[in-house]
Amino acid sequence: MQAVFLKPGDLHVATSPTIIRTILGSCVAVCLMDAQRGIAGMNHYVHPRPFAQDSHSNEYGTIAIQALIRQMQDGGGKISRMTAQLFGGAQQSGGTIMNIGAENITLAREMLEQVSIPVIFEHVGGAHGRKLLFDTGIGRVRYQWVKSQFLRSVAGA
Repeated sequence: MQAVFLKPGDLHVATSPTIIRTILGSCVAVCLMDAQRGIAGMNHYVHPRPFAQDSHSNEYGTIAIQALIRQMQDGGGKISRMTAQLFGGAQQSGGTIMNIGAENITLAREMLEQVSIPVIFEHVGGAHGRKLLFDTGIGRVRYQWVKSQFLRSVAGA
C-alpha cells in the first residue's frame, strides 16, 4: 500500500488504497471519499483565505478545498456521492484575538455545504494538534492528539 505525507499546502487524491498522513495544529484537513468510485483525497491548509488577490496556493482553504474537489472529479468522483470528514483547527496561541483554527473550520463547513457534500464526521477545535492517518481504501481516519511542543519542533525541523 502506498503511503503519502502531506505538508502544509499539500493535497493528495488516491484511486487505489493509500495511507495519507499529516500533522495538524490550527490547520485543517478535509478528507473526501467517493466510496462507489473508490477514490479519496485529503488536503492540509493553513489559512482560510489568501492575503493577496493573486495567490493560488493550496495553503489557503478557499483554494485547497476547490482543488481537492476538482481533482476528485478529475479522477471520476462525483460530488453527489462524496462525503467529507474534517480534522484540525486547534486554538494553540493561548487566546489571541484571531482564532485561525476556528476560521479554518468554519470555512470548510461553509464550502462543503455550498456544494452539498455532507460532513459525516469531524474532530475539530480544542487546544492541541492532531496526527492523522487516512486509509483511503476503507475511508477511515485514525487520529491522535499531539502536544503543542511536538508540533513546534516538527514545524521547525
